[in-house]
Amino acid sequence: MTAQPLDYAQAKEGARKIAERRRGATGKLETAIKEAAAAEAEYRKSLSRRIVELRDAGVAATACEAQAKGEDGIAFLLAERDVKAGMIAVQQSHISEIEGERASFHRLMEWSMKLNAMGVQ
Repeated sequence: MTAQPLDYAQAKEGARKIAERRRGATGKLETAIKEAAAAEAEYRKSLSRRIVELRDAGVAATACEAQAKGEDGIAFLLAERDVKAGMIAVQQSHISEIEGERASFHRLMEWSMKLNAMGVQ
């Protein structure tokens, strides 16, 4: 099998595809950040409201937070917040993978240009 260099159209198309994937991943990261922030805000507001309700109901101030966090609704919001925060890390990892592929593709293009410079067709 003979190594074949990339022609200009192949190199341009490959670079376009990687750039498109990176833009898509960046957009997903932005969405994940917004969703995580909204989940964090909802969790904090709900937790705060529930702590106040418990305190008003006569629960000891030192026990209110622990009791509120153990309730199903607040626990669900906490889990949702953590999942949304985890999605940020997933998207960041995906972008890193794309960056690695991009670097590999650039090395392939450099190799291809050197091969073409030697007259290989």
